[in-house]
Amino acid sequence: MQRFELDIAGLIEATQRNTLATGLDVLGPREAIIGSTDHAYRRLDSEVFLHTQSFRVVEPYIYRVMRRRFLSCQFILSGSYRMGLPNRMQHFRSATVRISGFAESETHVPADGRHVFGLCAFVRPEFLIDGFGLSISRIPVAYRTLFQTPERANLSLELPLTPAMWLGAEQLLNCRMTEPLRGVFQNAKTLELLCLLVAQLNALRPTARILGVSRQAREDQMVSAAEAIYKHEMHRPPSIDEMARRIGLNKNRLTDAFKARFGLTPGEYSRETRLQWAHQRLAEGFHSVTDVAATVGYDSHAAFTRAFRERYGYAPSAVRQVADAAGISD
Repeated sequence: MQRFELDIAGLIEATQRNTLATGLDVLGPREAIIGSTDHAYRRLDSEVFLHTQSFRVVEPYIYRVMRRRFLSCQFILSGSYRMGLPNRMQHFRSATVRISGFAESETHVPADGRHVFGLCAFVRPEFLIDGFGLSISRIPVAYRTLFQTPERANLSLELPLTPAMWLGAEQLLNCRMTEPLRGVFQNAKTLELLCLLVAQLNALRPTARILGVSRQAREDQMVSAAEAIYKHEMHRPPSIDEMARRIGLNKNRLTDAFKARFGLTPGEYSRETRLQWAHQRLAEGFHSVTDVAATVGYDSHAAFTRAFRERYGYAPSAVRQVADAAGISD
């Protein structure tokens, strides 16, 4: 089995002149077994390093990481793997964020054909405390050493990946800008994700006993992420197949979960969300029917009018006429 090593000290040296290093730069030619579409390391500053991960593993491998005094904050959208520790194996699962402070660890990645999609921010705990206001007093007592002496903590903390984190991570990983805009964008998104993570940590109860994220809780987060995606991408709503692929649930489970939570299928929820938004914008009187239709993903005025009339019993132009008569747009 192939073995790779990542030493944070070596990563600091490798990114002194050029803040961006590819997987090939860091891991060498054997990196090809990862089947990467995006596998890179970026130094944001002396306190934060970003590791982007989008690949399907061609061969199983072991990935040894020497963190020194850095924490690894792993945001996992899809894929799973195991971290080998001196006395146990730690499982990393989709729809979670896991903070690890082991001085050294070995990650065992299987060649199961699944898409590994996520990112890791290597960050000094002092940066989270001084720069982001992480409150150690809010951290459950059993996990405080993780943020005080991470090199000796031998701990990891698993939390749910929130919908806002999911959207931010997708935007970071799917960025198609060229440098230097790509670097600026990824820097900003990484800081956004760390802000969301610290907010989540500061909301914990010091007496909480955290046992990880259950399968049901992870599935609930996936459904919440799908809900957020439908609201965020009204101009180009994903199909049920695309949504199932993006969040890691099969179509039937996704549909059943939406029916249980909203009483609607995913497609019906998307349509309802877009038509409600359209109605609100038309009632404001500032937008034309054509502009609103395009914003909520309808290619033609006629298709939008049919869908709107079916939902509300009257044409979208009637809403705009009422707004105009009331002088709302003035």
